Amino acid sequence: MCQWFNPFILEAFPEVEDRFAFALKHINAQQQQVVKAFILDVLENVHDSDELNRIWRAAKSNTLFSSDDGLRAFLQEIVRRIG
Repeated sequence: MCQWFNPFILEAFPEVEDRFAFALKHINAQQQQVVKAFILDVLENVHDSDELNRIWRAAKSNTLFSSDDGLRAFLQEIVRRIG
């Protein structure tokens, strides 16, 4: 799913809501729940900046964050959007 959080793809979606909807529509409801559980585990248990960034880069997203707080907020928003 994270591959769809690509700055070049997302330029087509000026509204943030549309960007998340676009990325989430590429995985089914069961996959969304797996993603949600994984993100919640990461947010709760990963406190090391390097490890957090390794996990994000391994997800194949081209979206970069200037701080861990920005990445954590982004991950929290994915969880919120999944519901």
